[in-house]
Amino acid sequence: MALKIKLKRFTASSGDPSTSDLEVGEVGINPIQKKIFVNNAGTIVALGSADFSAVDQDIIPDGNGTRNLGSASKRFGELFLLGQTIDLGGAILDSDGSGQVSISATATFTASVVTGSSGIYKLVLSNSTTADITAGRYVYDVELILADSTIEKVHYGLITVNPEATKV
Repeated sequence: MALKIKLKRFTASSGDPSTSDLEVGEVGINPIQKKIFVNNAGTIVALGSADFSAVDQDIIPDGNGTRNLGSASKRFGELFLLGQTIDLGGAILDSDGSGQVSISATATFTASVVTGSSGIYKLVLSNSTTADITAGRYVYDVELILADSTIEKVHYGLITVNPEATKV
């Protein structure tokens, strides 16, 4: 004689069954939601894959920095967004809708200012500060915060950070 497994059927258009609907170890199916549920030691768990063809809620990971979207070998084709900004690890990618994209990120470093001769000042960063800077070219602004809390821009330009210069 063949073994027959009977699944408990639910037809709600949304939501999970409760622990009163499924006994511990019992399995249920909802063909409308295309989900299978199991009562795992008093907790209702949905099994199977998700349907992302018509997402009607925010997609939020279960922890900060715990999930990826795509991989190095399986990338998404294109990204279509309604908003004008992307926060990429603190760097803001911004578009004004004209096709121009700008990137802005701010890093603040504590530095020593050494008085030199002829009114020339030297800005000194510690090894531990520069060790955290990724090698590359950066736009920089040097600003002084005065005693009355006003900010005075002293200099701006491009700088190349060389990893060899940060070795102790």
